[in-house]
Amino acid sequence: MIQSISFPVILRIIDRYFYTAGVRSFSTLRKDDTERIGKKFHRLERLVANRGGGSRSEVAKLIKYGKVSVQGEIIRSCRARFHQSTEIIVDNEVLQEVPLLAIYFKPKGVLSTMKDNYGRDSLQHLSKDYPFLKTMHPVGRLDADTTGLLLFSSSGQLTHKLLNPESNISREYKAVIENTIDDILQYAHVLKHGVKTADGIYSADLLEATNSSNNNTASVRLSVTEGKYRMIRRILSNSGHNVLELHRYSYGSINLNSNLKEGAVRACSTGEQEWALRVLRKGKS
Repeated sequence: MIQSISFPVILRIIDRYFYTAGVRSFSTLRKDDTERIGKKFHRLERLVANRGGGSRSEVAKLIKYGKVSVQGEIIRSCRARFHQSTEIIVDNEVLQEVPLLAIYFKPKGVLSTMKDNYGRDSLQHLSKDYPFLKTMHPVGRLDADTTGLLLFSSSGQLTHKLLNPESNISREYKAVIENTIDDILQYAHVLKHGVKTADGIYSADLLEATNSSNNNTASVRLSVTEGKYRMIRRILSNSGHNVLELHRYSYGSINLNSNLKEGAVRACSTGEQEWALRVLRKGKS
């Protein structure tokens, strides 16, 4: 005969499951908590794989053989669920949480692609030192000769917002150009009202311009809200100034600070993530 189980006992059983999954008592969860669980709590197998711990099958073996611990406790169940920010250790190595955005200081000569069939330097090598990049993707691209800030995103929706011209997000560049600028105010007017290129008419805001005193070059800082490939180079070239050097130093509220070395990657700060979340929410009802 099957014995009946009282409702309080059922609640205790459910509570015990959620406790082992890193969630507080199920019986005290509010509606917003359940929504948060649906979005931010994931199976351990997925969390480890997303952080670069291996393929799903490899991760399943690591968990099975007791190689994965969460908050100091070895977990042997792939189905256990934890918050996406939970500290996870695999073989005594802490796996970094996958950030919403990561900032890369791209050196000259590196292609903004995850793989190059001709063996040229690309972004593929970065995941060896930064495993979390395995589940992220670059936001747009910089041409091989351009240095500076390249964003990686873990959200396709955020990437779309960041790249969409309608989002009106500024990208700021520094450039060294051929030929001094005779009339800086007039040149700023030309850029502001648009320069015709093979791909269309594009405009830029001239933030600063300095003519060199010892050679026929100038240094400029520009801001644009659209990121067509090689657009800055075409704007400057078609307005009489070939580009000798080009460097992107900011994207929206994210800056390439002096602490980040060339070729290195860092996760976005709390403030930068809050800005990205505002971008993501913009336009939603």
